[in-house]
Amino acid sequence: MVSEVYITIAVVIAVSIFSASIFGSLQRVVDIEREKTADLKIKLGTRVDIVFAAQYNDTAVKLWIKNIGVEPIHPTLIGNKADLFFGPRGLFERIPYDSTPPTWVYGLVNDRDGDGVWDPSETIEVTVNSNSTLSAGDYYVRYVTYNGVYSEYTFTI
Repeated sequence: MVSEVYITIAVVIAVSIFSASIFGSLQRVVDIEREKTADLKIKLGTRVDIVFAAQYNDTAVKLWIKNIGVEPIHPTLIGNKADLFFGPRGLFERIPYDSTPPTWVYGLVNDRDGDGVWDPSETIEVTVNSNSTLSAGDYYVRYVTYNGVYSEYTFTI
């Protein structure tokens, strides 16, 4: 009878250890899924649209990009964490943000609430400065947000 008590206690302890490890693993899976769901919600709520592009001078173009999603985009994510591709159709390249030409910079043109955040329905004005004179022809531009959402536009100079 004493040996049965020891065996029962050992089984209860083994089951407790097994249960604790399984529940810990399940909790980690739940946490990961929660994080993935939150990231997906933000990505699905992020939408931008290049509404217009035009030549500004011999070496620069201006773009106007509207936030048409439901998620605001913080200023630190607009330039440094985004990508801009620009150039003649078929010869475009990634343009670095706020450096020596070729480069691009932006300004928030209709910050309705004055907080500096690119909120839904607000527009940024992007100036793309080339390191050479822009020749006549078709140009391509693609703006990619920090989370991979993008808009592209083709125009003629």
